[in-house]
Amino acid sequence: MELKLNWYSKAKSKYKKAYAPYHLSVFPLIQSKWVELTNGKAAVVGNSRNPAKESFLRFMVVDEQGQQLKGEEAKAVHRVIAILQSYERLEMLKSSLTKADRGQSTNNELIFLIDQLCQIVGESKEQTVLTKGSVENLFHQWDAFWRAYQDWTWRQNETIASEQEKELVSELIASFVPWENELTMDLNQAILSNYEQAQIKNPPTENVNLSMFNKMLLNTFTSLMRFVFFVVNPLLFILFLTEGFDFSILMFPAISILVYFPLLQTSRTFYQNRTFYLVKGSLEKERGPKSDARIIGQVIDYAGVPMFIGLPLIAIGIVLMIMQGLSTGTIFMLSLGCFFLFVGIVLMYSPVTRKSITFTEDMILYGKQEVFLTDITKVIYHPKSRMIRLQRTNSMPSMVVIKSEEEKAIMAVESWAERVNLPFEVKE
Repeated sequence: MELKLNWYSKAKSKYKKAYAPYHLSVFPLIQSKWVELTNGKAAVVGNSRNPAKESFLRFMVVDEQGQQLKGEEAKAVHRVIAILQSYERLEMLKSSLTKADRGQSTNNELIFLIDQLCQIVGESKEQTVLTKGSVENLFHQWDAFWRAYQDWTWRQNETIASEQEKELVSELIASFVPWENELTMDLNQAILSNYEQAQIKNPPTENVNLSMFNKMLLNTFTSLMRFVFFVVNPLLFILFLTEGFDFSILMFPAISILVYFPLLQTSRTFYQNRTFYLVKGSLEKERGPKSDARIIGQVIDYAGVPMFIGLPLIAIGIVLMIMQGLSTGTIFMLSLGCFFLFVGIVLMYSPVTRKSITFTEDMILYGKQEVFLTDITKVIYHPKSRMIRLQRTNSMPSMVVIKSEEEKAIMAVESWAERVNLPFEVKE
């Protein structure tokens, strides 16, 4: 049975205050387990995009008083937490090796060492503070595992390692340096890079946080949506039940669920990706993106927003018309939906949405709009419609109709996709 290791929790108020000047407001603020030092104890406090899958994007090591620690003790505390973070991927690696059963002695030795390491890491779940003895034992077992893994994959026979197992270790390395385009294959070096690059400097070299306006806008909209979902919508549903199933009452909850909530999620993802890119840029000490490809295209995204609002309104209007007949409210709903739909169709062909589109190593720019590489999973080209479609993780696809010379544009985009390791697919 797989053990879920709780190596972090929400940061306590004292440490939130110490970290406040550096907090990236769009990412979770977390605090690690405590680690025993020669005098006192220390923990890691900071931001991670996804604590279950990635290490810290920005952090500081603090003592019990909330004072930042640096030097060898801080580096050791960070390394302890990095090893705890590796637990689930190590379990997956062990499972993959066990299922493969290649009958190699080195294979069995590696499984044994990973199993021993996972047991030691798992025992820390019950410890509020990791003792110095536990830390020494953890480091010893970790070093034994990594030496065995390197020997297993490179020194004996590289073909022993399957693609799945290499991918698991690559994912583990990438979790410590998500800002790197080219990964080191040394796990200890990746952990050290995270310590050296993600640890906050005093003062920070550059402001990578949201502006006060954007922060206020996002927080206000988030609070408003929580109020709608947990107060307004339940009250309207109760009213719907007590007023004889009047479906017009459900109009607002339907719009909030179908339209506003997805827009909030898309906005949050955009701000997270933007903040990540700024952090990445500050770590690399770069100013401004490097251009890899540029084309002219009709950006369909601009038409998507009014159509995304209009279509649900039309659908709700049709349902109300079927159930209650044609009324003033139904006519208003259908008219409003048709208006937004019309605006969207006009924008699809308007010169306003024709833009110069720049593909860089971190994002795609058209006008002031940014689509970050971290949000793109695949690039698809449709020759008949001359359309490039960007599959995205947390929102609708971005679509661009090529208006410049097609063959050169596609060659440039395909070459760019290869450089940034994105799948490129042609669909007839």
